Amino acid sequence: MHTVTVNDTEELGSVFIRTPDVVEVIKPQKRVEWWDVNELQPFPDHNLDFEPKDSMIRSCYRNQYAKSFPVVREDGTIINGHKRIKAARVAGLDHHPVEVIDVTDDQAAELFAVAHRSQLNNTSDDANEPEDGPEAEAQDSSDDANSESD
Repeated sequence: MHTVTVNDTEELGSVFIRTPDVVEVIKPQKRVEWWDVNELQPFPDHNLDFEPKDSMIRSCYRNQYAKSFPVVREDGTIINGHKRIKAARVAGLDHHPVEVIDVTDDQAAELFAVAHRSQLNNTSDDANEPEDGPEAEAQDSSDDANSESD
């Protein structure tokens, strides 16, 4: 995301730059509303194989929302905030505040891709596994040496 201006007079704000020659400005209209969590649907093809963190569930229970607003389209499709909505459901909330934006299908897909860039780029199943290389072995050896001297 970059902040740019047109002709040095009009500020466009945040934009998504697809290629250096073309600048696409996404100016969604947004508002915050209380929505029934059962009316919210996941973004198409979003991986729903996750569990929200306990801290997020506790926050939902205590505060009656997840401390930030999931972003949804006017039809109830979640663009960003799938874990927050799932945490709200687990915490037993019927409603949750969401930021509703009016965007086209293409804009929604781009916003989803930007919001989930790290997840989309990290498709390896072993990406979160601990390292088993020489550094890890050296660390294990130093831990053993420290425990022997105690």
